[in-house]
Amino acid sequence: MFHNYNHNIQSIIISLGLTIFNYLGYDKLSEKELLERYSENTSGNILEKKLSEEKLKCEQTINENKLFFSEQKKDLTKHYTTIIDELETKIKEQKIEETIKINEKMEYVNSMNKHTIDNYQKQISLLEDRIKTLEVIENKLCDKNEFKNPTEQGDYAEKILDSIVYENLSYDDKARIVDTSDYGGSGDRIINFSNGFRLMIEVKNKDTIKKSDLSEFEEHYNNDFKNNKIDCALFLSYRTPQIPNKCNAIILKYDSQSKDVCYFGIHNNLSPIEKKEKIKQIINEIYEKYKEKIENHKITKTSEENKSDIYNNYLQLLNEDKLFLETKIKENDKNKQQLETKMKENTQKLNKVYQDIQINSISVKKELLNEKLYKSMLRDNIKSWIETNSIDVKQHNWKKIVRKDMNLCDTDSKLIDSIKYNDIKI
Repeated sequence: MFHNYNHNIQSIIISLGLTIFNYLGYDKLSEKELLERYSENTSGNILEKKLSEEKLKCEQTINENKLFFSEQKKDLTKHYTTIIDELETKIKEQKIEETIKINEKMEYVNSMNKHTIDNYQKQISLLEDRIKTLEVIENKLCDKNEFKNPTEQGDYAEKILDSIVYENLSYDDKARIVDTSDYGGSGDRIINFSNGFRLMIEVKNKDTIKKSDLSEFEEHYNNDFKNNKIDCALFLSYRTPQIPNKCNAIILKYDSQSKDVCYFGIHNNLSPIEKKEKIKQIINEIYEKYKEKIENHKITKTSEENKSDIYNNYLQLLNEDKLFLETKIKENDKNKQQLETKMKENTQKLNKVYQDIQINSISVKKELLNEKLYKSMLRDNIKSWIETNSIDVKQHNWKKIVRKDMNLCDTDSKLIDSIKYNDIKI
């Protein structure tokens, strides 16, 4: 067979045979050993045996390596598991320490913020007290000079007249004052004294008195005298004693044409208290003059006439009182309606705020709530929540379920203790 191949193939066969010869280790045997070895086995059996031995040796090596690396893996796993456990423990400890530090810092910051807020609130309270004090001082020492409109300007001085009479006149604590400013053809106020004397006062709160003001005053007192509403008329200038074409009324001045008409003006540099005292004195002076006049007049009248005058005056006083009281009742009814409207608006706003508090789970101070209204809304919200979510609640567990699942704020969570099961039962 060997000789059937060409020279190149024969060279390959020789090279391959030499390689196997060396692989089998025959190159290291003596000639005798080689002949003995070869005589025992054919070359195929020798090669197969050699390959089997090599395979067995490789498998043994692989198994040994597997065992070695398995042990190595166990050792490494145990080692790194210990390291990981230690690291996790350290991380937990560090987290706890950091949490404690953060909480301590938060408590400190909250404490500082509360302290700062308390200080600000104290400062605000002090400033508010100072402002109130300054307002009181200003009202007592400085007269008001700026007004929104002429009506407010006129009302300012007229209300001073009201306060003088409402505080009770020392010489006549039964005197009454009637607002006649809204009645056409009359002055601003009429004071009805208990002795029957009726004083009409036209007051002007202006820096300069005009002729038109005096013409208006003359028209008013003529109309009141004609209708027997008054016994005397006073033109009172609240800011200046200069009465054009009449007088400089720094003291009470009577009209030269009418003994029952008089004028008085006050310097504007006086304080409100001083002005009020001046007005009191002038009213007292006019009252005393009329009283003297009446006493002198009584001498010439019979007792029956005096009696008739007294009753007439008394009836007039009662009628004026009736008009005054009717006017005040109407004002109170109007104020009552306005207050009821504001109360309704306030209740609506409270309802809206209560809804926002409950929807957004906001904790607020319990003392700031209308507990009855707030609890009623909370009860309705809980009942609606149970019905909407088809929650099965019992008497023994409904509070626990609501607190757990409804996300209540602290305020609502505490308040449900006062709600009964029958109130929320569907």
